[in-house]
Amino acid sequence: MEEEIKKILEENQEKLESISKRVKKIHKKLIWHSIAGYLKILFILGPIIIGIIYLSPLVKEYSQALEPIFQFLKLSPEDNTLNINTLNNLFSAEEIDSEIIKGICDPNLRSEVINEVCQ
Repeated sequence: MEEEIKKILEENQEKLESISKRVKKIHKKLIWHSIAGYLKILFILGPIIIGIIYLSPLVKEYSQALEPIFQFLKLSPEDNTLNINTLNNLFSAEEIDSEIIKGICDPNLRSEVINEVCQ
């Protein structure tokens, strides 16, 4: 009877060692999967955050350059409607010419256009 118990204990010990090896492998895989998850998030959110940080000054420059056009079209968050007078003004050549001349005479806008075209 004792021999059978010893035999059963040895078999159990072998099975426990086998299970322990499997658990260690599974644990390593889970750790690597969690690290890969964090890297995925970093690779997705990292460029977005960097883009926001570095592109915001450029967006501000272009919005300042386009500000006369927005004012001419009366596009603003407060008044986002386009009325008949605005449509008539769009097709008025005199006002379009004067707005173009104002844009050309603006040194900031002119330098922006020169930098954009010449580079």
